[in-house]
Amino acid sequence: MFKLNKINGNSFYFINNTRCFRNFSLIFFTSFGFIGGILQLLQVFGITISWIINLSYFGYLYIAISSFILALTSSTINTIFEKRLLIRKLNTNEYMKLIFVRTKTGEQYEILVPSILEISTLKESLVNKFAKDKEEYTFNLMKITENSKTILQDNMTVKETDLKSNDILQIVGISEWRAN
Repeated sequence: MFKLNKINGNSFYFINNTRCFRNFSLIFFTSFGFIGGILQLLQVFGITISWIINLSYFGYLYIAISSFILALTSSTINTIFEKRLLIRKLNTNEYMKLIFVRTKTGEQYEILVPSILEISTLKESLVNKFAKDKEEYTFNLMKITENSKTILQDNMTVKETDLKSNDILQIVGISEWRAN
């Protein structure tokens, strides 16, 4: 669910923001598709178990659309749940900062860090190379996307990329998270 790296001794936690959407989509579409296929096959042979099974094609379409909406909703709820669960796993009740950053190529990432970490330190760690030891830090981050179309495309495979400190263009947003 997340990867851990250290920057200047501070722990940074990276979250995959799209995996739960992929899981829910697969579960719902596979389940309803399989059940719908069996029910349709039974109808072809004239076997009707109850009025619930005797669905028209519009009925199956309704189930598919409903499952898709449910998958989207569950994705949002599960993303929030995953982040809260992650904080519990860290065995801390302190506030955490969820940082949204944008790269020079326009891609966006989210990083969960301890709230006690100063934003100036964070920005320095993310944006600048360290002149002292010339060390470049590599972040293994999960790509996040901004709109549902991109999410549908990217969710076929969870994309992972290496992001270096000098690739970060700006911090675009900060929000607080707490386990309880």
